[in-house]
Amino acid sequence: MKRLDIDTELVIDMYVNQGMSLKKIGEIFDVSYHPIKDRLKEKNITIKPSHQASREILEKQVDIEKMVDMYVNQKMNLAEIGEKLNICRMTVCNKLKQLGVKMRTKGESRIIELDIVKLEDM
Repeated sequence: MKRLDIDTELVIDMYVNQGMSLKKIGEIFDVSYHPIKDRLKEKNITIKPSHQASREILEKQVDIEKMVDMYVNQKMNLAEIGEKLNICRMTVCNKLKQLGVKMRTKGESRIIELDIVKLEDM
């Protein structure tokens, strides 16, 4: 049975204009992405492959300089950056590689920088 409380026009706006993923829209309406996809298809909206959608979302919404700063200067890991920017960590990884950012090894990622002054106070 079709859910009547899902506003199709709002779904179209979220997907087409705001660049939200099917999954994210589904979460907002508390459904899987399938009913969202069905509503869009009913209105002849082209469903983009997920990798293309991720790329477009990244280009629309992510401040690339901020992403690089978070990784290089703030030493945040890919998952943390993805969570803050509301994108997949692999999208973050791929974009950073595309930009020529040197990726840290697992060992380098686990190194914790200590604030010597705080450590001495302790």
